[in-house]
Amino acid sequence: LQALGFLGLMSSTNAHHMLTNIIVGGVDQGDGNSMRVPPNTDPVVNVQSTDMACNVNGLNPVRKGVSIDAGQPVTLQWRTWPDGSQNAPIADSHQGPCAVYMKSVNSFADQANGPGWFKIWHDGFRNGEFCTERLRASGGKMTVTIPKDLAGGYYLIRAEHLALHQAQNIGGAQWYIGCVQAKVYSTGGNARPQGVSIPGHTNANHPGVHFDYWNNMKPTSYSIPGPAPY
Repeated sequence: LQALGFLGLMSSTNAHHMLTNIIVGGVDQGDGNSMRVPPNTDPVVNVQSTDMACNVNGLNPVRKGVSIDAGQPVTLQWRTWPDGSQNAPIADSHQGPCAVYMKSVNSFADQANGPGWFKIWHDGFRNGEFCTERLRASGGKMTVTIPKDLAGGYYLIRAEHLALHQAQNIGGAQWYIGCVQAKVYSTGGNARPQGVSIPGHTNANHPGVHFDYWNNMKPTSYSIPGPAPY
C-alpha cells in the first residue's frame, strides 16, 4: 500500500505508531488492507475531536472490508515503522492501556463518529505492566474475539492504544487509533449492542486519561477509560 510505504519514510522522525495489519484465521490480510489509514503516525490529543472515532481522515471509507465470522479471534497489529524495519513495534516510553471497540453500520459509508460503539476488550495495568509491554512482547499484536452473539452485517473495528507519558498535563494523553472495515457473518446470533458515542466515551479529566505516569509507573490501581467490555 503506497500510504504505508510513505509513512515508513516519515516514521524515522518520531516514536509514534499506527495500526497496520489485521490477521484473520491465521492469515495476514496485508498492509493497510480494509483499514482507514491516517496520513501520518501522529496521535490524536483532543478527546472531543471526531478524529477520536477512526483517526485523521477516518470518517472516509475505503473500498474493501475483511470477512470475519462471529466468535472468531482476530489479531490487530501495531507498528512504529510500517515496513517492520525496526525491532520494537511501540516505543517503551509510550506506556498505557489498550482497547478494542466495534460499531454496527448499514454500510461502510456510514458515519464512524457518534453513537453505537461498544467495547469488546480492554487491557490496562496488570501483573506489574501496562498493556504496552504486552504489545511490545508480542510484536505489536493484540488478539481479540469477535462476540459470538453478534448479528451479521457491516461493522467497524476500532483499536485504541493510550500513551500516558505526557498525560500529567490535561490534553497531554496521546491516543493511537486505527479502524478496520469488516463484514461479520453471523453464527446464529442477533445482538446489536448500542454502546457509547465516540467522541464522548471518555474525557480529558478521567483519572485514567489525566495520569501522572512518571510518578506512578506501577500504580496500585488504574481506571481504564471507556465503558466495560460487552
